[in-house]
Amino acid sequence: MDTMNTEFWFIGIGLITTLAAIVAYFINRWIIAIDTVLEKLITVVADLNTTVALLQTNQTNATSNCVSKHLIIDNRFTSHSEKLHEHSLDITTLKVDMASLKRDIRQTINN
Repeated sequence: MDTMNTEFWFIGIGLITTLAAIVAYFINRWIIAIDTVLEKLITVVADLNTTVALLQTNQTNATSNCVSKHLIIDNRFTSHSEKLHEHSLDITTLKVDMASLKRDIRQTINN
């Protein structure tokens, strides 16, 4: 009877050890999978940080280019505005001259 108990103990310990080894194997595989995912996530986050920095630089460059282009356009608008003002004065002068010419012609015809 003693030998039978001892055999059951050895069989029980063997089964428990085998089950513990199987559980440890799957836990190890799970940890390796988690590590792989974490490494990929770290790489992706680093790539995203690089992309964000690049986009910020591009946006800053675009803003500075936009400001310089707006200055050029503003200068053009100012120049065009001055020319339009000059033309407006010329047109007004021509209208006044035409009115006085018409008046002179009428007076000449009437006299």
